[in-house]
Amino acid sequence: IVLARYAWRRLTPLPDWAPGLAPYEQRFIHSIERLLYLGMLLMPISGYLFVMAGGYGIVFFGYWPLPDFIGEHRWLAWTSQLVHRVAAYVVVATLTLHVAVVLKHQLIDRDGLLRRMLP
Repeated sequence: IVLARYAWRRLTPLPDWAPGLAPYEQRFIHSIERLLYLGMLLMPISGYLFVMAGGYGIVFFGYWPLPDFIGEHRWLAWTSQLVHRVAAYVVVATLTLHVAVVLKHQLIDRDGLLRRMLP
């Protein structure tokens, strides 16, 4: 789903920037977007690696076990768990920043940014 969303984002035209956005705000918004995509990509991959290398396994809906191609590997489990945790904090922080920027533009600048984001 993340890759499909990223492909859609890259292939469809974006609306013009809001007229009141400074160049540093545009760069900041791009940075937040990149971090969100990075986190959305790293979270499931590192989570999968952690549970498989940790020997936990994944069973969908209690019926369908995923094959374990990795086997138990302590170092990989520890590393992927660390990556998973850091990625979670990055996603939460970037979502918080994203919401803060939107609220600033909606409540303080009153430039209609939120209206442009909605369908």
